[in-house]
Amino acid sequence: MITPHGIGFYHRRFAGTGPTDIRKAVQAAKDAGAGWIAFMAEAMDGFRNPLGRLEAWGAAFREAGIEPWVWTFPGDAHTDQRRYAETLRLAWLATGARGVILDVEKPHKGHKESALKLRDAVLDFLPDNHGCGFSSFGLRSAHPSIPWDVFAHPRIFGSPQFYTVDSHTVNVAINGWKTGHTEIVPSLPLFQKSRGATGAQLDLYLAGMAADRFPAICMWSWPDLRKDHAKVLRKWSERFPEAKR
Repeated sequence: MITPHGIGFYHRRFAGTGPTDIRKAVQAAKDAGAGWIAFMAEAMDGFRNPLGRLEAWGAAFREAGIEPWVWTFPGDAHTDQRRYAETLRLAWLATGARGVILDVEKPHKGHKESALKLRDAVLDFLPDNHGCGFSSFGLRSAHPSIPWDVFAHPRIFGSPQFYTVDSHTVNVAINGWKTGHTEIVPSLPLFQKSRGATGAQLDLYLAGMAADRFPAICMWSWPDLRKDHAKVLRKWSERFPEAKR
């Protein structure tokens, strides 16, 4: 199974698009020890990042040795899921991404058929040597109507979202995710309930959940990254196992 490696970030909308903006972003990612970055293809409200910007940023990060991935939030279970998959495919091609992540949340509760169409449409275009992740609510038992079994697939790693819980709860919830996924890449908060959280608090959070036991983690999200966070994440980046290829 293909997974990301090390420290990653969810990137959403582009605040700047010029060469200087890109260089600053790449340097900030390096300073934080990033091994990968997940660019947004489409938001819940239907906003799509322009392919030209995705292409430029993807090329710059690849050149710097930071793997691009792309993620999408399919915001309507009643929409033809092939449309979401096509938007994701185009973003994947534009960035030269190593893989994709599907953020499946409230809109797909109770909609197993549409989730299945989404999964199949994505796996149909994605080569076997590229990765696919499924991200959703961290505590599975609290959201029984999410079509969990659809994404419990041999090609798909799990990425539980732990944005508002402590590290003890993370450790308990991980066991639930392991019932459907052999590889786990947790999605974690930079802000830890408060956007004023310090680097020291982030360090304790990562230690409490033993973050380096996973192949990778992905931080939500890029705009929240500060210098004290970057220092901690760079230290942690040296603890992850080598990428599996």
